[in-house]
Amino acid sequence: MKYSKRGSTWAIVLEKGEKITESIKKFCGETGIKAGIVNAIGAAKDIKIGYFNVNTKEYNETTFGDYYEITSLTGDVSTKDRQPYTHIHINFAGGDCVGYGGHFIEGTITVTCEMFITEIEGELERIPDTETGINVIKL
Repeated sequence: MKYSKRGSTWAIVLEKGEKITESIKKFCGETGIKAGIVNAIGAAKDIKIGYFNVNTKEYNETTFGDYYEITSLTGDVSTKDRQPYTHIHINFAGGDCVGYGGHFIEGTITVTCEMFITEIEGELERIPDTETGINVIKL
């Protein structure tokens, strides 16, 4: 992972073999970012996504093991229990150009990933919401 700051936005390049969510959390820990907006494109494999089932309050997870183009990865970074926390969604497509998407859990870079994180001043903290079963931003 390489990164450089331009104004309030960080340009980040992930390299082959790096895990996306793991790298974002590591980056936020190294730079002290506690709130930000994430946007990225790239190529990955072993993409794990989820769909939140409101009845069971659990994610139904699916892993796509092939090679895919990330057509859009967007979301935010915040903190939970003083640790970096991500809430990201993804759209991606394979060689057949069929798209998939959902709540992004993890994926491994196969070629590169060009990511931009725009830092938001201060901290956005997440807390558990017992009604929905998810971690929500505390304002």
